[in-house]
Amino acid sequence: DNNFIDDGAYLATRIIIKLAQLRQQGKTLGSLIEALPVPEESHEYRLPITNKDFRRVATDTLQDLKLYVSHIPGWVEVKHNYEGLRVLCNNDDEQGWFLIRLSLHDPVMPLNIESETHNGGATICRKLKRFFRHVKNIDDSLLYR
Repeated sequence: DNNFIDDGAYLATRIIIKLAQLRQQGKTLGSLIEALPVPEESHEYRLPITNKDFRRVATDTLQDLKLYVSHIPGWVEVKHNYEGLRVLCNNDDEQGWFLIRLSLHDPVMPLNIESETHNGGATICRKLKRFFRHVKNIDDSLLYR
């Protein structure tokens, strides 16, 4: 609903409007998120793409990862996701999700992993390492730290 104006300017304007409304109610901007649950684990990795044609590499990687995900029991791709690939990881030792996408500004693929179980993020990451081990032009070394 922003008529294609700059997203950053639009978001900043919406936040200022909301802040003014909240202030009239005696609330702060933080009150909007204070009731949101905090995951047991949360990780972010920014995987560098090492090929100049980084958009093609990212597109091919996301397509290949979709196929890989379809063969992992308990993993379900979230359809109608407008930002890369989002996958729910429903196994008992995971109870979480991951999102991977191409950065808007840099030749990197941000990978976010959240889990509701202790070491669930590591379990999800371990399965993703199996996939990235065979991907060329993406530096997955951050997944091993």
